[in-house]
Amino acid sequence: MAGPAGDPVVRQVFDVPEVRVRVTAHLLHQLPCSGCGARTRAVAPPGVSASAVYGPTVTMLAAYLAAQHHVPVARVVEVLADLAGIEVSTGWVTTACARMAVAVAPANEAIRDAIAAAPVAYFDETVTRVAGRNHWLHAAATGRLTAYHIDEHGRAALSMTAFGILPRFTGVAVHDAYSGYDGFTTCTHTFV
Repeated sequence: MAGPAGDPVVRQVFDVPEVRVRVTAHLLHQLPCSGCGARTRAVAPPGVSASAVYGPTVTMLAAYLAAQHHVPVARVVEVLADLAGIEVSTGWVTTACARMAVAVAPANEAIRDAIAAAPVAYFDETVTRVAGRNHWLHAAATGRLTAYHIDEHGRAALSMTAFGILPRFTGVAVHDAYSGYDGFTTCTHTFV
């Protein structure tokens, strides 16, 4: 006679499902008016502006890889082709980034406003490359929020002003004592 069963051992496997493109077809019927005979076609859903378009998830993924992870645009094209079989152009990826920038602009503005109103914020700037040329990446942050601004004109006060936070910031600005911060007198400066 067998004894009682022991407690089971749990072994879990975490995996990502295979990435596959899902195509949704929208049939836009055209019907004649029973009174006047004029023909009217159904309106396509928002975002379905041509006979074949890439959807919001593909657009978001392309922009996310390029903007958040700094994957070069040509490599984003490769990633989409390799992982999902989606054939896009570098121009499409660039346009996807621009569309997402417009979509997140209100959230970015709210973040900049919240940082500008914070009692303490941290500021920094560093060089980055855009299309083979030096640009400056400006950052402003609190303990919970971060805003970025890329400027091709350098890291001086003009670029910081274009970022739009320091000119209206009245709290304590924590930074590396770079002289470009000296012109902002509405805040208290402290150094890291």
